[in-house]
Amino acid sequence: MNKKPHTRQSWSTAAESGAADARELRRRLDACEHSLSLIARERDLLKVLLDKIPDNIYVKDADGRYIVDNAAHRKFIGESDERNVIGKTVYDFFPPDLAGRYHDDDRNIIRSGTPILDREEPIMGIAGKEQWVATSKVPEFDDGGSVSRLICVSRNITERKQYQDALQKAKNDLERRVEERTAELKTANDQLHAQMAMLQQKARLDIELEAARAIQHRLTPSFRPNIPRVSLKGVYYPAYEVGGDYLDYFQNDAGNWVVAIADVCGKGIPAALLMTMLRSMFRAEGRRETSARSLLCSVNDSMAANIDHRSFITALCLIISGDGASMTYARAGHPPLIKLDKYNGGPRIMATGGMALGLVSDGASFRAELGESTIPLEAGDSFFMYTDGLIDAEGVHGDTYGSERLEKLLARLPHADTADALVAGIMDDVRQFTGGRPFRDDMTICGLQVIGDGRTP
Repeated sequence: MNKKPHTRQSWSTAAESGAADARELRRRLDACEHSLSLIARERDLLKVLLDKIPDNIYVKDADGRYIVDNAAHRKFIGESDERNVIGKTVYDFFPPDLAGRYHDDDRNIIRSGTPILDREEPIMGIAGKEQWVATSKVPEFDDGGSVSRLICVSRNITERKQYQDALQKAKNDLERRVEERTAELKTANDQLHAQMAMLQQKARLDIELEAARAIQHRLTPSFRPNIPRVSLKGVYYPAYEVGGDYLDYFQNDAGNWVVAIADVCGKGIPAALLMTMLRSMFRAEGRRETSARSLLCSVNDSMAANIDHRSFITALCLIISGDGASMTYARAGHPPLIKLDKYNGGPRIMATGGMALGLVSDGASFRAELGESTIPLEAGDSFFMYTDGLIDAEGVHGDTYGSERLEKLLARLPHADTADALVAGIMDDVRQFTGGRPFRDDMTICGLQVIGDGRTP
């Protein structure tokens, strides 16, 4: 093959072509250098931005080695130089048990490709101080679909957690206080309902007691008995709405006047019921009686079948003859009758034997103990009988009225014109002694005065 000799023109063309290629290559090199410079600047800018972010940001390869981290992460693991972090694993910075947990998390994500998003958990920092963090770990896949890197962000939420804990504590405290207050209100409401029920029950009892008081008041004679030559006055003061004292006087079928005073053991409604029973028996058994002893024996026999073995009744009975000339007197365990002799002076105790009604079930024993006196009624004589509520009345200093004070008072009252004056004088002295305080026991007193001129008092 024959070669054509190079001409000057062909050499010139080749030189020009080579120069053009060189310029293009330079241009491309300059462009690459510029791109590399921009990339470096962007990398530096990204690095600055990452270091300014307060969250822990780090990237690990598929083997768990750090390939990127920021200043916050380095501070958290106790390093200041990035070169001391890159290429190392969690085992280089955390205790084995904690590092093992982090490593297992990474392996699970790499194996499953499932990210961890905002998992809140307590961790122990390098300084040994517990912190709360919200961690996200997102896998990055290569072209083959395998996880090549883990991009991790860990945010310190300790302060937020403290706020949440404080808020939860406040909520729990509020709920507890609400529960306590609700319980208190329920208790108060239950107590209110109970009190209302008690008040309603009390109102019913008050109505019933008022009715019982009215009945008992009607059963206690309020009229002045028309007894020849005799002035009689009796008063009854129950300690409660109803009581167990008994005062009665009535004219029987034989024309005699029966006067009875008694004290039922106890107070209130039970005693009042026994008093009502006692009244019925006195009136039923005394229809034709002339003997106070005989009447008390009959009443005791009737009460024995109806009275509780723990209860008893003291009683005093007078039966005044129809002409008012004399009376029979007997007492069953009751304070004795007191006579005020106008001429002989001073009170005299009219003692007779006898035990309380219902105290023994043996009627013969009761009769054997019970005595009787027949007393002539002479003009100017006065008699006084009472229940022990009088001598038990409590004074302003806590002492009791007593029998001695009563006898001294009666010694000053022998010349009372009427039975009313005698009773009024005693009650005035009792009220002065007690200072107006309520009586602690039922109290009944009765005065009898012999007028002597045949007048009807």
